[in-house]
Amino acid sequence: MKNRFFSKKRIFHLLTNINEKSSYSSEIYLEKNSDMLSSAPLNFLMDLARISFHYGISDKDSAVTLSGKKVCDFTNMYYRHKSVLVFKSFEKYKCIIIDVWDTLLYRTLDNDEIYKIVENKNKTDGFAAERKKYDGKDLSINEIYEKINEALGTELTSENEIEIYRKSILKNRYVSEITDMLAANHIKTIPIVSGCYGKEFYNKLFKDKKIYFSDDAAVTDESGRGYTDFIKKLIGKAEKEDKISAGECLVYSSDYKNCVKPLRSANYNSTYYYPPKTFYKKYNYPEMRDIQGKIYENIVSYELFGYKNMKSREYSAIFAYLAPVITDILENIFKYGKDKKIIFIGSNENMIYRLYKRYYDFKDDALITDWSYFMAEYSESREADKFKSYKENLREIYENMPSLRCIPDDRILYSLESESGEDMASDKKRNSDTGSEKVGFTYAEKYMKASLDYYLEELKKEGKERNDILVVDLTEKNSGGGSFLKVFKNVYPYINVAYYSWYKEITNMAADSEEINNDKNADDISKISDSIDSIDGILQRDIPVLLKVSYEEISYVYPVISSLTAAEKMKGAISKYIERHLETSAGESQCRTFSAHDINELLIHGNECLYALGKGGI
Repeated sequence: MKNRFFSKKRIFHLLTNINEKSSYSSEIYLEKNSDMLSSAPLNFLMDLARISFHYGISDKDSAVTLSGKKVCDFTNMYYRHKSVLVFKSFEKYKCIIIDVWDTLLYRTLDNDEIYKIVENKNKTDGFAAERKKYDGKDLSINEIYEKINEALGTELTSENEIEIYRKSILKNRYVSEITDMLAANHIKTIPIVSGCYGKEFYNKLFKDKKIYFSDDAAVTDESGRGYTDFIKKLIGKAEKEDKISAGECLVYSSDYKNCVKPLRSANYNSTYYYPPKTFYKKYNYPEMRDIQGKIYENIVSYELFGYKNMKSREYSAIFAYLAPVITDILENIFKYGKDKKIIFIGSNENMIYRLYKRYYDFKDDALITDWSYFMAEYSESREADKFKSYKENLREIYENMPSLRCIPDDRILYSLESESGEDMASDKKRNSDTGSEKVGFTYAEKYMKASLDYYLEELKKEGKERNDILVVDLTEKNSGGGSFLKVFKNVYPYINVAYYSWYKEITNMAADSEEINNDKNADDISKISDSIDSIDGILQRDIPVLLKVSYEEISYVYPVISSLTAAEKMKGAISKYIERHLETSAGESQCRTFSAHDINELLIHGNECLYALGKGGI
């Protein structure tokens, strides 16, 4: 039988098992300098001692000086083994015990947040405080609810809590790759879970997440008390029932304090998975306050810091700062557009529209009509020379449509060339001859009728004529909304519409925030404004601009297009965030969107990255 008390690994852990930082830094040093074990063993051991003293005993975060006066800042390095290499190190053991929470699975909501949502959903004052009393108690969920009902005089069931809890859990894909390899090679693997929901719930959860183990979940209570003793009993059970020695068992956990360190100190094999959330805190990401913000922190942590390699700076910036704001906009459109037909105005190539159609338009009935401030202002006159008068109003135009600054004048002039005055005159005569109720429709009005008549006729057939339209403004700086609503009122006076401008809403959230709107935070106000403009610039960057509508003619001007690779990378990162968001309990109405504080945190911290993205990349 293999002696579990003496090995190179145990000697290594004896020297380095002081705290998370010393353990993590030593593992990096070992990986990068393993050849020194044979070539310079004394230097190797001295360096380990220096690392342990610097990061462990002294508890410093700075760089450490090693042999040969080499300086290394280990704690600020991002380091993970490839998942296949982790598996290779695991397969020599006969039993793997996975400490599930924050290793294989992670929760996007903590208990307090879940209890608040349940309290709001059940409309039961005092529920959250009462439910919290039973955290860490050795009680089943049904026993807990019996006590709550007795205390509050209610007849609640655990159904809502369990569903919200289930939705709040996401899979760490890096660790799941390892468990997949363990399952494929028929290696005994036991998941251990702390919770009150019972073995059946967790077994079903694993099945739903497509995670497979040889054994059922081993469930202990949430208190954390006696956790290592619980694990030791599992190992003892494996020794007895499966004839496996303790030295042939390995525990894999992200909980250094309560699991890894005490097990190593007791001479059990334990491997440490450095928690992604630790990296999130190191790299100065936003400190979020509210429920959706906490979901964001967890999604970003595990997406950016859960894998072998760090994501690129560009991908990280898109995922951490652009994607959540875009998702918040989509959620607001969905919220405001409930039980309404949605008309987007802007370009059908706008990212917001395309993502909404993909992820939120369940009835597939949202419509977009091309629109722009320039088109509305310069197509409504019948004077042929009006189309070229834009040069007299450049300041105003550039203020509303900054993207036009980047387009050569000759390209704009070419797009503005119109048909002859005779054509326009004959068009006016045609309107008059038909006996139209509104003689001399402007081109903008005629264009609207051609775009929307069929759509609104379908609405009429459904018996929905009033208050059933939401106009979502995707025009640059949302400058086209006013003209659209004005024209819409002229053409369809019998229909009332609601209006949503993401640009104005987010701007107003910053303006109305008490902690932002003061003299001390003038710099933050500027950053928020710049970030909003940068996001708008990103959304408008690669799409054609509608310049003019006239008789049988629609004219666009095309900006400089980003590379296909860059565009796909951006859409891929945003789509990934949306998918993670939709997987979680963010589906509960109480926590779908960011608070003013959290959206402002995103815009402030992401200011430099968003500006760089708006200029074409990082």
